[in-house]
Amino acid sequence: CHWVGCFFWWIARINQLDDSTWVSYLQDTLPLYDRFDKDVGTHYIICLYRGVNAMTSLGLSLWFPNNWIELLFCLFVMILQVWLSGLILGTLFHYLGQKDLVSEKHKELLEDLTSF
Repeated sequence: CHWVGCFFWWIARINQLDDSTWVSYLQDTLPLYDRFDKDVGTHYIICLYRGVNAMTSLGLSLWFPNNWIELLFCLFVMILQVWLSGLILGTLFHYLGQKDLVSEKHKELLEDLTSF
């Protein structure tokens, strides 16, 4: 999420933080936020929020891409998020669906005991 947020900020900086970036829309949403402020901590928190939002929402966001570079990066992040979710869920279901060797051995021992 950190890297996604940093790339969103980098894309806005490439466009000189002008009105065609997501940062200008953020300034309209949060009146106390100044996009030209020198405080790195404020920018980092905003970018981290943007990164977490992008990685967990699958496109359902309050902020929309405002130019082609942001749109392409949002598309990349959504594909990455789908892949990552599939990887996590696939691994989880793999381990949940796997037979437990200890319980199988225990069942065999109980069957042997009851047949004796």
